[in-house]
Amino acid sequence: MRNHHSGARPACAVCARTFVNKDALAEHLLIHQGVKNYECATCGKRFRTRTQIKLHQMKHSDVRDFYCVECDVRFKTAYTLRQHLQKSLKHKDWKSFK
Repeated sequence: MRNHHSGARPACAVCARTFVNKDALAEHLLIHQGVKNYECATCGKRFRTRTQIKLHQMKHSDVRDFYCVECDVRFKTAYTLRQHLQKSLKHKDWKSFK
C-alpha cells in the first residue's frame, strides 16, 4: 500500500526492488528466504511464488490455446508461439502474428 505522505512504495531490504503493496513485497521476500509455500497438486514439486507454480502447472495441462496462423501448430503459451515464429518461420515481421 502506498504511503499517502511520501508516495513511497515498499522496498525489499535485500535487493531494493520496490513493489505496489506490502503483500507483493511479502511474497517477494520468500525468494530471499528460500521458502517454497506453493506445492503442485499433480507432482508435489514446490515453488516460491504463485507465478512459478502457475507456469509449472501448464506442463501438466494439454490445453494449447496459442496457434500459428501459418502452419496451425498449437502451443501452451504465447512465449512458445513467439519462439516458433522467430526461429521456425523466420518471418521478417513475426510480431504481427499473434
